[in-house]
Amino acid sequence: MRSLKIFCLYVAAMALAAPALAQQTARPDPADPKVSVPPVIYVSPLKQYQPLGDEQVTSWKAANELVEKIGGWQVYAKEAQAPAPAADQSAKPVQPSVPQIKPTTQGGHSGHQMK
Repeated sequence: MRSLKIFCLYVAAMALAAPALAQQTARPDPADPKVSVPPVIYVSPLKQYQPLGDEQVTSWKAANELVEKIGGWQVYAKEAQAPAPAADQSAKPVQPSVPQIKPTTQGGHSGHQMK
């Protein structure tokens, strides 16, 4: 009995909506060449592009003199070999989630037999 009431409400709602659907303007025929269409507005994605500024480049002679004043390539080599600064001790180090492979006591083929 309940499904009959729901069906009747559905039919009544459709009956009320039918005139509103009929009043909608029909879509124009796309094959009709006389139909007016809205203008196409193109906005380039590059419209808001802002190029980077030019970097100030020093001469190679000035760069070499700066390296010599700092101490030469040896200073850079020492910096590269120096240990990384200690990280924050409050953070726990992340352990990789790689499964550990245990060696077997069997032959080199881990139990597989060669034919």
